[in-house]
Amino acid sequence: MSGISIPSKPGPLEEGASETEIINHNDAMQKYWFAVQQAANEQSMEADAMSNIAKAGHDAMMAIANNMK
Repeated sequence: MSGISIPSKPGPLEEGASETEIINHNDAMQKYWFAVQQAANEQSMEADAMSNIAKAGHDAMMAIANNMK
C-alpha cells in the first residue's frame, strides 16, 4: 500500500506565539497537508491500477468467449 509516511498533525499555536513559532508552525502544517495529499494521490493511483488490471482480465475473458463462438 502507501509508502508515504504522514507526520503527526501539528497542534494549535499557543496564544502569543512568536513570529518564529508561527513560521515554524505554518511550515509544519504545510508539510503535513502535503504528505496527506501525496498519500491520497498514491492511493488513487493504486486503485486506478487495480481497476485497469481487472478490466484487462475481463477483456481477455471476453475475447476468449467471443473466439469460442
